[in-house]
Amino acid sequence: MMRVARATSSIVAVDCGGKPFENLDYTGDRFDQPMYPDLDLIREKGLVEAGKPPAGLRYGGDDPCRRKSLPSDEKVVDLSVGYWTDVTRAAWNQDDVQAKVLQAGTCLENKTGWDLAHPGVSKVEWFFPKVDTANVGYGKADWHDKVIMKYSRIFVDCAGGYAAAMQAALEAKRPEAVERNRELLTRLAQELAVAGYVP
Repeated sequence: MMRVARATSSIVAVDCGGKPFENLDYTGDRFDQPMYPDLDLIREKGLVEAGKPPAGLRYGGDDPCRRKSLPSDEKVVDLSVGYWTDVTRAAWNQDDVQAKVLQAGTCLENKTGWDLAHPGVSKVEWFFPKVDTANVGYGKADWHDKVIMKYSRIFVDCAGGYAAAMQAALEAKRPEAVERNRELLTRLAQELAVAGYVP
């Protein structure tokens, strides 16, 4: 998903007068890690990646150039933030997933010493802004090793059960979601291929 999103942004940038993105395999463009945690990636590179991101600027805003090569992309994005968000929330609210969310939250509190109770969000979700706050006061040279990797390891240690339950719940919904939106997804895949990118 990260690679396709980066390739899509690169194609749009070129269509709107910009330059292609460097390194389509860059994994720093993470999407909603509390809901879709990739524990292997977090273990290897942290919740946030070290170093400067490779070049790539999004262009065009709402300009028609955004739809030059990929006219279906806007509808796929709408699908991601609409329909798929609803599917994700339904999975998140399943009893078996919520039991693992509670376990992970308790573990995160125990290992960090933080109070992660916050109105309207789970302790798993509130952990992420608390990590951002913990970063304050560290220099750029050592913040990744001393802060990010420390809390990344804690998250991986605590979130295994939750991540597995959430993944299983989402994968159970994926065939229906793909079939329901097959025409749109196929159209975007064809547009990407014509534009020079094959996932």
